[in-house]
Amino acid sequence: MDGNFVGLEEVQTAKHFASTLEMQLADYNDVQQAEALMVQEAKQRVVSSWSDAFDAASENVNLIISKEMEQFKEKLQHAQLLLRQLREEERKIDDFASRYPYILQNQDLLIGEG
Repeated sequence: MDGNFVGLEEVQTAKHFASTLEMQLADYNDVQQAEALMVQEAKQRVVSSWSDAFDAASENVNLIISKEMEQFKEKLQHAQLLLRQLREEERKIDDFASRYPYILQNQDLLIGEG
C-alpha cells in the first residue's frame, strides 16, 4: 500500500474510535445531566428544609405572641377590676366626707398636731 492511501482496516479503526468517543461523550453528557439534576434536587431539598424551618419558627412565634396577648389581657382585666374597686372606695370616701365633713377636719387637726 502507498502512504497516501488509507486502508479499510484503518478506516474501520477510525470509525470504531469515533463511535467510542461518541458513546463516551453521550455517557459524559448523561452524567452531567444526572449531576445537574442531583444538584437541582439538593437545592430544592435545602429550600424546602429552610421553608419548613421558617414555617415552624413562625408558628412558634405566633404561639408565643398569642400566649403573651392572653396574659396581657388577663392582667389588663385584673387592672380594670382593681381600678373599679379603687373608684368605688374613693366614692365611698367622698360620700363619707360629704356626710361628716367636721370629722375629717378634726382628723386633719389631730394629724397636724402629732
